Amino acid sequence: MKQTRQIYYDLFSKIYDYFVLLHSSDKSQKLRRWFIHKAEIKPGMKILDLCTGTGSVALMLKKILEKNLVIGMDFSEGMLRKAMSKSCNYLNLYWIKGNATELPFKDKSFDIVLCSYAFYELKNKDKLKAMIEIKRVIKDGGKFCMMEHEEPSKPLLKLLYRIRIASMGSLDSVKFLKNELNLIHSFFGNVTKYVSPSGNSKIIIAIKKMEVKIDECICL
Repeated sequence: MKQTRQIYYDLFSKIYDYFVLLHSSDKSQKLRRWFIHKAEIKPGMKILDLCTGTGSVALMLKKILEKNLVIGMDFSEGMLRKAMSKSCNYLNLYWIKGNATELPFKDKSFDIVLCSYAFYELKNKDKLKAMIEIKRVIKDGGKFCMMEHEEPSKPLLKLLYRIRIASMGSLDSVKFLKNELNLIHSFFGNVTKYVSPSGNSKIIIAIKKMEVKIDECICL
């Protein structure tokens, strides 16, 4: 049985691209290009675009690196149908229905996991579950790259922003904002934050530590 949130996004998918274009005024998709540039995706890497929506990031990635394996995953059938309608018959591009808290992939399947403008909408318990799953499916030395709106510095705009985040996710998401880097760092070894030139968006890039087995250590 579908959850209310899934039904909402199934319906929202029909106008989602128009809404984003109107809201962001980013006709040239500079933010998505900036996101892909900062992720430093190289030829041959396997990429998971988590909460892909209508597939805008995944499709732009295929235009830049056509031969890379890219999987776009979302829990909304409506969003995925919209993404598939824009796919242009790209090779090595797949759309999968799934939940961020239960990724249907083997351990260390991807070099990079991307997630744009979606992570904050998860409730805190689901954020933690998603982080565990994201780390699990990333290869040693691989990256989790998240793009989100940056919190405004002006008091009134900051208040409105936090109200919006709370209405989209939960009050827990507001608390998450204050401690996001520390939380992500607790799962990954190296975390860096970049703010967009406009100051309205940010990218957080976290690198998974290399796992060292005991029998691989050299004892002196």
